Amino acid sequence: MAFGGADTIGKPYADLWKYSSTNKWTWMKGPDSVSAQGVMGPEVLKILNYPKARWAFSRWKDANDNFYLFGGNYFSSGYFRLNDLWKYNKATNNWTWIKGPPGIFQDTGIVGNFCVSDSSFNPISQIKPNKYH
Repeated sequence: MAFGGADTIGKPYADLWKYSSTNKWTWMKGPDSVSAQGVMGPEVLKILNYPKARWAFSRWKDANDNFYLFGGNYFSSGYFRLNDLWKYNKATNNWTWIKGPPGIFQDTGIVGNFCVSDSSFNPISQIKPNKYH
């Protein structure tokens, strides 16, 4: 899976693509326009949901082949960071907003002590733009 990215001046995308074993790309979800604002519902799967456009984010896949997306950078008259968490279900072709302030720039996050869990915690995205953007 490949999500987002940026054009030559740093404006981000929110499109999601799948690459197959037959060397073909398939556009799965999201608009093909820059700086998409995203659509989010409160911690539920909604067919129209998709994350705000971004680049330089964290991502991983779980044992059930779900794709997760956390944080990232957004450019709009300057660089901003995001720290929301999203899950994409390949079987249903839908995004679910999981946690964190959706689409809020420069959120400071909520942290506690090492090795302590709390439902109020949310890490901050520490991603910084590189010299090319």
